[in-house]
Amino acid sequence: MIVDGCGSMVASIFGCPFGTSVYIGHTAYKRVGAKSGYSLLNAATFLILTLFGLFKLVQAIIPIEAVAPIILF
Repeated sequence: MIVDGCGSMVASIFGCPFGTSVYIGHTAYKRVGAKSGYSLLNAATFLILTLFGLFKLVQAIIPIEAVAPIILF
């Protein structure tokens, strides 16, 4: 929780109005055997998508109707 709070503080310095949320210990991820590698893979994926501007491509391939239920639940 300390790291989560520190991440939120650093993000706020750069103008982000949203706090981070702890997801590593989520029970669903634990049930399927996810450990720290899941978090690293997640971070690497978003880093690559961000650095190369690939979010628009992903949005063109995957319709928002397919993603919305995942985000909501």
